[in-house]
Amino acid sequence: VVEPIVSASALADRLGTEDYGRNLTQIERTDEIGILMASLRRLRTKLRLQRRQNHRLMDSLEEKVEQRTQELTKALDAKDKFLAAISHELRTPLHSIIASLDRLGTSDTLSAEQDQRYVRLARRGSVALMHLINELLDFQKLAQRDVELYPRREQLSELVAESLETAAILFEESNIRFASTLDIP
Repeated sequence: VVEPIVSASALADRLGTEDYGRNLTQIERTDEIGILMASLRRLRTKLRLQRRQNHRLMDSLEEKVEQRTQELTKALDAKDKFLAAISHELRTPLHSIIASLDRLGTSDTLSAEQDQRYVRLARRGSVALMHLINELLDFQKLAQRDVELYPRREQLSELVAESLETAAILFEESNIRFASTLDIP
């Protein structure tokens, strides 16, 4: 009478420690102990199935976490590249502003025309810098809501001329000179 109860108790203990692998001795009884043993065997089967399902879910979750981690890493890399590019783009007009103001502040022999040129270059650099900052702010708004873009025409010859003049100030005291050839109808 005691042996089946001890066997059922041992099975319950093994189930509690997730030991589902041992074969159970099949006891054909129709009394309460037999009902208890049959119930414990069904519980063991359900627990085995649940453990398999849990492992599949855990594997799936780990896979998704790995995938999201890779996506996040790519996004962080893109952010770093973006910030490096923006940093470069902001420095370019800032250098022309600094160079123009340095020329104005350190030279006593500049003509009024040269003074105006350096002031014009510093102003153009300041406007370009402000434009870049505004574009950054607009870019930030893209993440929050839709932004409508308005295309506009630009004169390529004017853009090239301004770029050459801005770059030339940075290299005035070197042997580097800039020139352009435009063949635009």
